[in-house]
Amino acid sequence: MTRNEPPESQLLDRRFIEEESAATPSFFATEKVVGISRELIDSLIEIMEIRETASARLCLHGSELSELHNMIIAQSRAHYCRPHRHESKVETCQVIDGRIAVLIFDDSGEVDQSFVLDSRTRPIVRIGADRWHYVLAI
Repeated sequence: MTRNEPPESQLLDRRFIEEESAATPSFFATEKVVGISRELIDSLIEIMEIRETASARLCLHGSELSELHNMIIAQSRAHYCRPHRHESKVETCQVIDGRIAVLIFDDSGEVDQSFVLDSRTRPIVRIGADRWHYVLAI
């Protein structure tokens, strides 16, 4: 960090609080209405780089107990999250910058569908509840 850069603790404003027990840097909203600026997204990316982690997230919901989870996830190509499913929750992936691949699997582990998402041509995919999936930055 150079002298002109703010300390890491100042990169995110008071609308978010860090969940210290999370595996990767995770910040939860402290207010019911949260607007997200490009500057806030850039700060999240900077935190990921400073801490040398493969991902970091802004959770727009208040806690893990919230019924609906909305997140902005900064993810490097080095990030790995094994294929998984959410038995009773739908997941939507939307690309702001870069590209991701989303693989959908059937119950036998075979790829059923695949998508390449980017911010211009196909920015969003919705994954229904109880569908095995894998997301990776490309």
